[in-house]
Amino acid sequence: MIPGTYVITHRVIDSVNNCDDSVHQTVTVNFQVSCAAAFTATRDSLQPNRYHFNSTSVASGGASSIFYHNWTLNGSHISFNPSFEYVLPIGQHTICLDISTTAGCTSSICQTINITDINTCAWSASFTATASPSNPKQVSFVPTPSLSSMKFQWNFGDGYSSSQNNPVHTYSQPGTYNAKLVIADTVNGCIDTVMQQLLINGSPADSCTASFTYTVNPSQSNQLTFTASSNQTIISQTWRIDQWTNPYDSVFLTAATPTYTFTDTGYYQVCLYITTNTGCTRLSCQGIRINNVDGRFAGTIPSYPNPASHTVSLRLNLMQETRIGITVYNLSGHAVYGTQKQGAAGTNNINIPVQQLEPGQYFIDIYYGGKRKRSIFQKM
Repeated sequence: MIPGTYVITHRVIDSVNNCDDSVHQTVTVNFQVSCAAAFTATRDSLQPNRYHFNSTSVASGGASSIFYHNWTLNGSHISFNPSFEYVLPIGQHTICLDISTTAGCTSSICQTINITDINTCAWSASFTATASPSNPKQVSFVPTPSLSSMKFQWNFGDGYSSSQNNPVHTYSQPGTYNAKLVIADTVNGCIDTVMQQLLINGSPADSCTASFTYTVNPSQSNQLTFTASSNQTIISQTWRIDQWTNPYDSVFLTAATPTYTFTDTGYYQVCLYITTNTGCTRLSCQGIRINNVDGRFAGTIPSYPNPASHTVSLRLNLMQETRIGITVYNLSGHAVYGTQKQGAAGTNNINIPVQQLEPGQYFIDIYYGGKRKRSIFQKM
């Protein structure tokens, strides 16, 4: 409320007796209101042409408070907030603050700020980056020049930053990074920036490889011998063999160059996990298929089209009506699609939607009438 004369009306309505009455009274409000616009303009310590503006305005009289701030720069509006930051171009600038209070008081104030050429430095920013001999991903940074009046802002190119004079930073991964340094001389109001591309090398523990081959026993086609290989010396190896279909058995082997005899036909995933002499660890997996165990062959059905992009089709001939179960597995042995349908005597065309699958190789298990068939296809 602002000072003045007001007419106050009080009205009472009785809804039970259906009557109402009112009274009027004149009230004069008389108090002294005052306000004074004021603000601080503080230059940023790192970027001399960036200023932090903060209203320090005051208001008094009744319950008066400031509800409106309007900042203008050289006659143009720039903010309604009590505090804000602004980068001023080179030249002379007039910044003004207008305020209004809830009691109707208004006040204004202006300041003049002169920005000189902040890019004229008697020096050029540069830095050296030195990797640790024991850990090539750990890098020490040294700026030039480095005076007590200077402030430093580092950006290491991997999402991390620092304001230390001589930071030491450890990169999580080898690679190429763009490191940036901003040097600001707070005495001379001078600022310079330099960027440098760094190649961060990995340690031997980051660079090992893992793979394996296998050979089939000529006289026993379900017996395979596995051989691990790496670009470093392997000090331990663990093998895991997973059957992709029921009963989903898993076998672990820790011997070097192990020989394993498979007890059933079907698809398996064989994974090798190695540790090398540098402490590097790697995993390598392959899918294999066992076609013959003791003269028992796993029947196959061709799928078409192959490769496929939207639908894979199978043609299954049945002697009589029976239930058909279809399961699709990825190379990791996980079921990614399954369905059942009633098969009729004669030729049955089975369509499997695959547009939702990721590109790669897939295996199909077909169950019907106590029999089991398999198929394989490539998703484009």
